[in-house]
Amino acid sequence: LALDFIEIFSQQLHHPKESDHLFRLLRQRSSSLDAELNELDRQHERDAALLAELRAQSLARSEGREG
Repeated sequence: LALDFIEIFSQQLHHPKESDHLFRLLRQRSSSLDAELNELDRQHERDAALLAELRAQSLARSEGREG
């Protein structure tokens, strides 16, 4: 349930709004924040990978395949 919330809120709603709208508009106004915005995009990608790993581990544990 917690993973579902994180996935739905952050991965499907929050991060796409930032990357597709806010970051794009900020980049159009100025390049002074490009490094920070690029880092935030990398963090979004990292978060998605970590969430997928956590979901796989949770599924394995629930199926009795710990490890």
